Amino acid sequence: MAHESQAAAGPTGPATVPPTPQPTSLSTVPAAAPGAATAGGEAAPNGAVVDGIRFFEPRDSRIEKATDLGSVQVLKHGNLFLLTDQFGDIHADSRGLGLYRDDSRLLSCSVLRVAGVRPVALQGSTGANYRGVIQLTNPTLDRNPDDKITPGQGLVGKKLGITRERLLTSDALEERVRIVNFAEHDETVDVVIEVGDDAADIFEVRGYERARGTLLPVATTDTRVTFRYDGLDKRRRRTHVAYSEPATVEAVVPGDPADLGGTIRLRWVWPLKAGDSRELSWTVWSTSSPLPEATRGTSQGELFPAVPDVSADET
Repeated sequence: MAHESQAAAGPTGPATVPPTPQPTSLSTVPAAAPGAATAGGEAAPNGAVVDGIRFFEPRDSRIEKATDLGSVQVLKHGNLFLLTDQFGDIHADSRGLGLYRDDSRLLSCSVLRVAGVRPVALQGSTGANYRGVIQLTNPTLDRNPDDKITPGQGLVGKKLGITRERLLTSDALEERVRIVNFAEHDETVDVVIEVGDDAADIFEVRGYERARGTLLPVATTDTRVTFRYDGLDKRRRRTHVAYSEPATVEAVVPGDPADLGGTIRLRWVWPLKAGDSRELSWTVWSTSSPLPEATRGTSQGELFPAVPDVSADET
């Protein structure tokens, strides 16, 4: 997982994942460690709270082989690059979607739902290879499943303006979601984000079966999520996600009707008056260290380091 990779060249349309060197191993070992030790080394059940940090078991999801790379939104800066669908989501499919650094995937799931459904894409644009904006809205009534259950009580279609702005620097991804209530009355808007990290390398994304390290329990607070993976190269890799507002955090139950493919689900419930807007932002970045160093020092410092500054001036 230390090979240098190149991202796709364009902001939209057909894309390519980084070129693939020949793998050195085709064997497999279990990737996840259910009930594994927390940062302090002790075993803890799923959802256990240790020193104010809540730990959840990792999700050992099947890695989809990338075979169809059409209709991909691509952002790139240095060795950090982002591949999403036209709605701005990352999820498992044949396109190899994800946030990558070099030849390692940092996020394999990042899915947004507003008012219980996927927003409808209106327009996407890029100001440069490293930044992009997607304009969305909530679906019309006949596409909103809530209205089939409780007719007349659901949010009227196309009354929310939803903007997703993404910015890449050489070190981090920052995304901002802004929601405007264009309805003539107040609304309560439910915002859900599911995130996951399969720690796949580009060999696995291309379909090679390889020996795997260990996925460690996911560390969370109401504003932070940290995924961890101990590689066979004796390094611990971490993907950090920091949110601007506290959320209700829970584990995703695989196979549940609400399962969007992630490991952790975060939820915000916003009261929005007519004409009002609200914004949520989050930053994603990675750290790594040799395993002996990773097991020493304070768990807070390892799990939740300072959030890096992300600015267009740095690009």
